[in-house]
Amino acid sequence: MEGKDIKRWRTESRGLWLIYIPKNKVDIDQYPAIKSWLLPFKEKLEKRATKQEWFELQQAQEGFVEVFVRSKIIYPDLSQGAKFSIDESCTFVPNTGYLLDCSNFTALANLNAKLTWFYLRGVSSAMRGGEWRIRMFSQYIETIPIPDASDQQKAQLATLAKDCQTAAEQRLELQRNLSRRIPDLCPPEREAKLSNKLKNWWEFKTFADFKTEIKKQFKTDIPLAERNEWEDWIAKDREAINLLSAEIKSNEDKINELVYQLFDLTPEEIKLLETNI
Repeated sequence: MEGKDIKRWRTESRGLWLIYIPKNKVDIDQYPAIKSWLLPFKEKLEKRATKQEWFELQQAQEGFVEVFVRSKIIYPDLSQGAKFSIDESCTFVPNTGYLLDCSNFTALANLNAKLTWFYLRGVSSAMRGGEWRIRMFSQYIETIPIPDASDQQKAQLATLAKDCQTAAEQRLELQRNLSRRIPDLCPPEREAKLSNKLKNWWEFKTFADFKTEIKKQFKTDIPLAERNEWEDWIAKDREAINLLSAEIKSNEDKINELVYQLFDLTPEEIKLLETNI
């Protein structure tokens, strides 16, 4: 999973796979599909300086595998806003993403709080490509202040963070379920490629706007016999998505309020902070 797949409270996997073959651990003939995939690169792979089989990794970094295959907090190397999530799917993260060897939802709540992003903006510099797009280097993450809290407060933060992640994952599933069906509306002779607007179908204000974009992208109308079904489906799922978004926003507000309390921020300090992020 690459850094751009890591979002706030969730990940958006694109189904990418990593071929991980340490030295002396795999009989490549037991995996014909992988061997076939790698064979075109065999000549170049055999020219590497170190000694290993042509299909084996030069530096497998096996010491890190144990961390990758357990639950952990992951985040992108470049980010606009706090985008921390707990990964429970044994995902390997390449150098466009980072991880913390921790699956604590209390920590996740603190990392996604507004105060954390305010802090990170203060210790890092904005980059090109967007306002306050910063590098999430470990040297910054390791210094994020975590407030003292009672067991009850930690449990409250953990519950709120877990609810945020659950709702974000449910919302993504709803968004994807309908997105997977939109190409069915494309005639067989055309490429069923979704525009950015269709990828974000839940943002259409009306069904008529959705119909217009389908005609623009696929050069065809939604069949008359299917229009009511599509309109009802979109309305139902959009409402569910909006409810989940509202739930996430409400829980995030509670997280921020609790974190402000733990740091003893005054109303004036909170106002100053929120106007500067």
